[in-house]
Amino acid sequence: MVVLDFKGKVTSLNAIDMISIWHDLAYPFSVAREKELWVEQSWTMELLIDNIDPLIMYWKNLSNYLPLLKIYFFWTRLECMKRSKLCLGYETEDDTFLNELSSLLSTSSADKGWLLVGAAKSKDILRLTGNQCLELLSLFDVWGEYANKFGILGAMRQALAPPIQAGCGNFAIIPHVEEITDDACVCKICNGLMEKYIMYQCASV
Repeated sequence: MVVLDFKGKVTSLNAIDMISIWHDLAYPFSVAREKELWVEQSWTMELLIDNIDPLIMYWKNLSNYLPLLKIYFFWTRLECMKRSKLCLGYETEDDTFLNELSSLLSTSSADKGWLLVGAAKSKDILRLTGNQCLELLSLFDVWGEYANKFGILGAMRQALAPPIQAGCGNFAIIPHVEEITDDACVCKICNGLMEKYIMYQCASV
């Protein structure tokens, strides 16, 4: 859908994708607004699920699933996100969003699907292929007992790829989120346990 301003100038060639991703927040439809929304966005489960089901973050029954129409909307939004990123000139190698979206949309039948594990607002999301998921289930006795110490994601990462003995010196700056109080964090590069530090940043403009 092409959008024109009051002077008849084209402001967006990608309005349908913007609406699919951000709904009313997409207004006014323009390339500048589209870029602004992506800058404000983080790779979270909340973004991926959006309002496909308002109660999905509160599901507790393991038997819950989405109806076919909502599954269709989910895949359509993923495709809209990828197309939006590509239209703005982002490249897979340099952009976490585009890299993850491409991986989700290009999963082959040999991988037997995929699984995402993460909290609603957390930027830490673990993506597994169906084969890795089956492997994790078989290794539950190995990583299950470490879940309290390292968190679910940390324990899973360590089970799939044991940490390098010497560590790698990697660091990560993670914004504080009220709902998430992980006491442990596992390095995404070497899978070793990371030490926790506190950093303050001036918010003055």
